[in-house]
Amino acid sequence: MGSLTEFARLSKISYRTLNPVYSFSIIGNFQKNFFGLDNVSWYSIESPFHIFRELNFKICILDLDDNSSMTFLHYCEEYFQVEYRYYKTFSGNYIGPDNLKRFKTYKGFVRKINEGIITYCSPASEILWKKKIYKGNKPFEKNGMRYIYANEYFNFFKEHIIQIL
Repeated sequence: MGSLTEFARLSKISYRTLNPVYSFSIIGNFQKNFFGLDNVSWYSIESPFHIFRELNFKICILDLDDNSSMTFLHYCEEYFQVEYRYYKTFSGNYIGPDNLKRFKTYKGFVRKINEGIITYCSPASEILWKKKIYKGNKPFEKNGMRYIYANEYFNFFKEHIIQIL
């Protein structure tokens, strides 16, 4: 959320996916992979996040800490069905690109906040830096830009996070 994402969202050459909670504005060679994508669950294997993994996209982060930027984590959590999250449905009127109003239901794999579950990524971030899986610069150092490949993050999650649950 900033000038780069606003450029993509408003660009006439971008394609926007249809999920109202986690939509993506896609520009470039793989745009066709996202056409018509209207995933019911935000982070599921029907979502853009799964395409990111299938195509091993590079996830770039500009000067933000992981708690504010690593949404791909939630795809991993849903993929592995972690026990500290559950499905919650959200329904309402939806106006699609055809300008027709429909009543639709979507679902998110959300934290069990009533059990005190919080998202805290900093310890994992330090391991990613130590193992040289993150490349670039840490937040607030130099230009603050770092990147990681989707499959590297997915495999890291599988190896490190799942085993402690």
